[in-house]
Amino acid sequence: MNFAATVVVGALLGAGVVSVGSAAEESGPERSNSRPGGDSDRPCRQAIEQSALLNGEQLFEAADACARAGVVDDAVFLLLAGQARALTDISLLKPVSEAEQGAVTKLYGALYYKYGGSGPAELFRDAFRAAAMVERLRTWRPAFPEGYSPGWRYHGPVDSERYQATVNRSIESRLAKLESYRRSLADDR
Repeated sequence: MNFAATVVVGALLGAGVVSVGSAAEESGPERSNSRPGGDSDRPCRQAIEQSALLNGEQLFEAADACARAGVVDDAVFLLLAGQARALTDISLLKPVSEAEQGAVTKLYGALYYKYGGSGPAELFRDAFRAAAMVERLRTWRPAFPEGYSPGWRYHGPVDSERYQATVNRSIESRLAKLESYRRSLADDR
């Protein structure tokens, strides 16, 4: 099972929410921007604030934290941002040794076996929430400061313009897939 099936749905069921769709319908479009409050969503709020600085693994962990807190839209945003960051890091930041390659392999496996989904269908069936998610991802740009760590030591330096161009391509590719996913969900057949 992927992220959407295991983490988001599991967290919602564990929190007593029957489905994402029913929660959204009960509280309207504002639900996507609301936060449950309390300390349970603090890691989620912090991750959203710092998302441009987090590496792929950290973004995926933050997506899990948001899902556990029941903040679905933030969880999905962090999942999608993590995909873009992880793909960029894997493609550009070559590990310096076989030992470091293990971290790359672990991230690659997590990306494709656990965190490769788009999120719950109900989010993308809701035109307001889907548009908000696309805009969040479209405007998100991760930082690539000197000393950035993707989770392994890598050969450097890597030109920051090249890094940003690769991030941009990764985000645009993900947005195209999300649009295709959204269109397929709009067709009840």
